[in-house]
Amino acid sequence: MRYPLALALISVLLGSCQLGVEVRVTGPPSAPVIELDDGSDEGPDIDHISVWRAGARQPFWEIRGADCLPARSIRYGGLLPGFAAEGAAVPLEPGRAYMVAVEGCGHSGGAWFKIVGGRIVSRDGMGEAAQREVERAR
Repeated sequence: MRYPLALALISVLLGSCQLGVEVRVTGPPSAPVIELDDGSDEGPDIDHISVWRAGARQPFWEIRGADCLPARSIRYGGLLPGFAAEGAAVPLEPGRAYMVAVEGCGHSGGAWFKIVGGRIVSRDGMGEAAQREVERAR
C-alpha cells in the first residue's frame, strides 16, 4: 500500500518542475498570433501547440516538433521549423471560446480566447476562471 502513495508523490513533484509559459492570443481575428513568454529573450522551448474548441475532447489544430525549439510567437495555422501540422487550421468563429495549449521541454502553459466585436479577447491560463472570463466577454 505504500508504493502507490510514493508513486503519486513522485508524480506531483515531477509535474511541479514544469516552468510556466504566459500565453496570449493577439492580432487580427483573421490571423491570430499565439504569443509565448517565459521571461527569456529567446522564448520557451516548445514542441507542441494545440487549439481546442471549448468542451471538445480533442484539438482541431495542432503542431508538433521532433525537438524542442525556442519560440516567442506563431501565427495560428503556421509552422515552426521542423514542426508538422496535425489537422487543418479552420477559420475561427466569432463568439466561440477556444483554448490554446503549449507544451515543451520543461515548459507548459495555455490561454482561453474568443473573437468578440472584431477583436480577440484572451486570458492567460487554462483553468475554469480564465475560461469563464473569456466566455462572458461581450
